[in-house]
Amino acid sequence: MKRGSLIISLALAAIALLGIWGCKSLPPDDGENQGIAPSEEESQEIAIEYLLNCPTFKFDGIEDSVRLVATNTLRGPNSWEFIYKFECLHAGYGNRSGQYVAEVITPHTARIIVVRGEVTSAIMDEKWDMMKQMMLSGDTDGSPHEPQETVKTLGDISS
Repeated sequence: MKRGSLIISLALAAIALLGIWGCKSLPPDDGENQGIAPSEEESQEIAIEYLLNCPTFKFDGIEDSVRLVATNTLRGPNSWEFIYKFECLHAGYGNRSGQYVAEVITPHTARIIVVRGEVTSAIMDEKWDMMKQMMLSGDTDGSPHEPQETVKTLGDISS
């Protein structure tokens, strides 16, 4: 009987140690590990933050011009498309520092998809992939949208 009690005691001790070790290996609970998906409002905040920090907007976006024009609930759980309209002071996309760009207020439409709190797609004017910072394939309109290796300044342009 003594041997049976010893085996049971060792088994219980092993289970207790595994439980303690398992709890110590969990990440700290900072509120983000609760499995709670972001709400529509939180997802909208993620989308607007993404827009305001994209290179096109950061280059010359007009902050007061940003407006949410539509919110579409997508089929997947916790999935939304947010459509924003805004204006920039110059034509083009991305960071256009050092490039010759037309000084004209340019309207843009950005479609940003947020799934479970993460931006999964961001397309501007149905031409520009905001995530990859490049024109969508097949769109070659000759505009100063794509990053260029050779940059012309006003002094380089001959009349």
